[in-house]
Amino acid sequence: MQLNPSILFASATLFLAVQGLRCNNSPEDGDCYWVGSAPNCGSTKFQIYEVDQWDMLLETTEDMNERKLMKNGRITRSCYNAYGNMCFSGYKRLWCSKY
Repeated sequence: MQLNPSILFASATLFLAVQGLRCNNSPEDGDCYWVGSAPNCGSTKFQIYEVDQWDMLLETTEDMNERKLMKNGRITRSCYNAYGNMCFSGYKRLWCSKY
């Protein structure tokens, strides 16, 4: 049985669009990913450091953009690079799954 490369590529693209690229914020934070798709990124009811099904909300761009988060040492270059496109409404959320 051969897998169709077009279907695999489309599936991988859809997964990354929904969950965002993975990044490493620190060894303590585990595997992290941004939630929210530009241009309308949405919001969350969760507070920073709150856990939802084993993932912790580590940061958001609600009050500070990704560049300032990196400059202030709150996210790494890896998570900055994984951020993707800017939001025109709402904000992105950085969830980490070590918890």
